Amino acid sequence: MNWHERIFLVAWLSLCFAVMTEGTLWAGDCSGENDCGAPPDNGSRAAGIGGALAGGGLALNSHRKRKKSAPPSKPDPCAGEARALLEAQGRLAAAQGQRDAFAQQVTQLATQEGQLISRGEQLLSRILSNIKNTPQELQIRSQLPGGSSSGLDAMTPSQWQAVSNLVSGLQGADIQSDVQEFVRDAGNMVNIMGQLGNAKKNWETYEDAYLDAQRAVTDAQFALDDCRASHSGDAQSQGDSAQAPS
Repeated sequence: MNWHERIFLVAWLSLCFAVMTEGTLWAGDCSGENDCGAPPDNGSRAAGIGGALAGGGLALNSHRKRKKSAPPSKPDPCAGEARALLEAQGRLAAAQGQRDAFAQQVTQLATQEGQLISRGEQLLSRILSNIKNTPQELQIRSQLPGGSSSGLDAMTPSQWQAVSNLVSGLQGADIQSDVQEFVRDAGNMVNIMGQLGNAKKNWETYEDAYLDAQRAVTDAQFALDDCRASHSGDAQSQGDSAQAPS
């Protein structure tokens, strides 16, 4: 029931209430001041009650008719596009999480690798100084990039293993501590280089998947925007129909 129907109903009921609660009504015409003793006439009250019921019934019937005649809500014509966008956004979030996890792993392994290289260069430099001008020194330097202990960052896992095997055979009390540490770090270096290579491959794979998912989200958003734009005229026409006078 809208506002003007409510005002009409309240006014009608107020009028009927006034009629029903007015002073005593008497039947017939009074021919004199002693000729008004007839019993009260209840016809006006009955009419007031009947009018109130009739007015309320009309208002209720009007409200029911309008409620029944309201058009049912139509399904969203772009529901499929909206669902596709949500699914694409979910795949993007998953790909981003996997990509970031491998990126973090690459960073951690690269940090460990850098630490091992730095320490390996220091250890190997001291070892070579203690075996200077010996056949063992020449053998070790032949496995090093540029023949220098400062080129360990360019070595492959197989080169690390070869240098470690040569260093492990060195004898001498003054270098045993450095030899043991270098052999241990060289073994760790080979393992970390393998893990780092796999982590980089995984990161590259999920980086590609992330970029693909990002493009899919962009395409899904465009599709949804196009659908909304193509149906905007329908919504406008429905609004015009609703506002048109009956």
